[in-house]
Amino acid sequence: MIAATPSPSWDELSAQLAALAGQIAQDSQTVDAADDPANWRDPAALWPGFTAAKG
Repeated sequence: MIAATPSPSWDELSAQLAALAGQIAQDSQTVDAADDPANWRDPAALWPGFTAAKG
């Protein structure tokens, strides 16, 4: 029988996904609070997990 152990563990993976979801929700609230249509031209606002951090 084949056994598999996920790396990271399921608990770690679910914690990482929850943290990412929280960050995306926070980013969405920030954009909504600004209420500026120009914000939607910023790729980091639309795809925060896939764009480089601004600095």
